[in-house]
Amino acid sequence: MVHTGILRGFGGQLRQALGVGLRNRWKAFLAGLGITSLLQSSTATGLMVTSFIASGLMDLVPALAVMLGANVGTTLIVQY
Repeated sequence: MVHTGILRGFGGQLRQALGVGLRNRWKAFLAGLGITSLLQSSTATGLMVTSFIASGLMDLVPALAVMLGANVGTTLIVQY
């Protein structure tokens, strides 16, 4: 339900922001690291990325970089 609400409210703007913000792999990596640091859950980050891919908001390469950042973020959270 949250995914549907976000897409209805911010669909076009979200697509544009993700397209610009995640164009570079390093930015996508840092985005995954930051999102996981805020949520403290790489699983939640993975579910969001998967839903964005399924709805066509993200491409596969930036999504993989976001997931790598999410995994590194989880590792850093556990270390500290």
